[in-house]
Amino acid sequence: MDARFAGPWPDIRPLVAAELDAYLAAVAAIDPALPTRCAPWTVRDVTTHLAATFERFVAMLSQGRRGDLTPPFAPEDMDAENLRAVRAYTRDPEAALREECERFLALASDPDEVMPHQRGPIPVGVQQLFGLGDLAVHHDDVAVAAGRSYAPPPEVVSALVASYRRLGWWDDADPPEWRSFVSERGT
Repeated sequence: MDARFAGPWPDIRPLVAAELDAYLAAVAAIDPALPTRCAPWTVRDVTTHLAATFERFVAMLSQGRRGDLTPPFAPEDMDAENLRAVRAYTRDPEAALREECERFLALASDPDEVMPHQRGPIPVGVQQLFGLGDLAVHHDDVAVAAGRSYAPPPEVVSALVASYRRLGWWDDADPPEWRSFVSERGT
């Protein structure tokens, strides 16, 4: 495992759960057919993407618990996998997102447990971080459909930035504003 992933990692499940609630409350008030910042995806497509993503997190964690740390796909196949998953998804995205995120959070009780990932084995705490980032950034992406923007609570931004700094993905010495964080992450 990459040395940057060495533990201990914090358990940020309460932050992920709060972001899930905020995201689902926002999309409930937006027409699911409206376009988002993630063109050509609609609000429904982004929610489907998140549901499929958390479903994959559950599958990867379960796979790791069976002793199989094989990556689910190659890192360079991430975009294609996301497109494939959205096209193939048949469940109600909002209900599935709630169910799969809550399943992942219930299973992800040990942040230092190792699980498979497309870039190689990672701790569950890092996967929690990725889920938190996906929910917060995509919340902002779908808010555009309603003519708004979204900035998560400061504790979410702090958790993301602290973890990304620890991983070497954020080297700015000044505490960033949410907008610069979203821009830096390429979203």
